[in-house]
Amino acid sequence: MATPMTGIVEVMEELESNVRSENPTVNLQLLVHVCRLGAQFVTSLEGAFKFAAVEVENKANDMEEAYQKYNTVEVMLDYEITNGLARENSSHTRFHLRMKRASDLLRVFFQEILAREGDSLVPPLKKAYDEVFGAYHGESIKMAVYVAMEFMMDKTDFLTLIHDDDEAARELMQRYISASSCVCQYIEQLYRSTKVGEELLRMI
Repeated sequence: MATPMTGIVEVMEELESNVRSENPTVNLQLLVHVCRLGAQFVTSLEGAFKFAAVEVENKANDMEEAYQKYNTVEVMLDYEITNGLARENSSHTRFHLRMKRASDLLRVFFQEILAREGDSLVPPLKKAYDEVFGAYHGESIKMAVYVAMEFMMDKTDFLTLIHDDDEAARELMQRYISASSCVCQYIEQLYRSTKVGEELLRMI
């Protein structure tokens, strides 16, 4: 059975193939597709996490605008950094960086799910959040996120959302971990290649 996560993994693997090529690049249209599928997936979580689907959809809309202007992440970063736009809170570069962190969050979350016993998703989600976003959020935001986590479904139901077969769900998570690690590492290197990019990595 195809699910939004199946699509997310397939697109992420296409991005991985692109960044491993002789002429590595990140096509913004593929990122738009990932965001739209991500919004569908987050919506299926229901409860306290439905608000996150709106945020993911907003990122998709912003990446759509960026695609119309720049086509690739490399061109976008070069233009916005060179022209002093990248530091602006609403810049495409800042939106893209937040999307990259959301991908990191999902990767660590999946790693923790596969590594831990038990049916509660709170410990793996808390670990992922603290590792990826903890340094950027104040205590009030952290407490609100921790409270929302308590309403998270259990692992059994979550795996069913990924795929109706447990082993297939775990395989999809492992494929996502592998592909997103490569893509996000490449993107981080793009940011670290400039002084402004390094500065942006320290910002929310």
